[in-house]
Amino acid sequence: MAREVSWQRQLVSIAREFAPPGNKGEIYAVHFSTFLGVLRGQGVIDGWRETERNSAEDKQGIDFWVSVDDEQFGFQIASKRIEVEKKRRKHPDVYVIYLLDPETGELRTDEQLRRVVEGGIGWYRRRK
Repeated sequence: MAREVSWQRQLVSIAREFAPPGNKGEIYAVHFSTFLGVLRGQGVIDGWRETERNSAEDKQGIDFWVSVDDEQFGFQIASKRIEVEKKRRKHPDVYVIYLLDPETGELRTDEQLRRVVEGGIGWYRRRK
């Protein structure tokens, strides 16, 4: 019996195939931005802003700013867990979130990502 492939995995595969060279990260940025909209709708965050590619913020490792209770938290996204350590070594003061489940290769669920974003906010607050 053939294994059923989830719609998320299919979407990521299609997007990877058709993404312009050097722009595969855009796939994940769109997904994460959409997810942040869900968090805002749930009242978990107040808002967010994506940084511009090659801006000073981007060069500091920040892909997204997330606002909670008049505080701003910078997040960097990665597709796979294996990329996180490399990114953390380069920008140790920026919280890195990977978007693909290491066991399935599919996009992590909204619940998983919500816990990770909340964990990142807690990480920043503990470092103050």
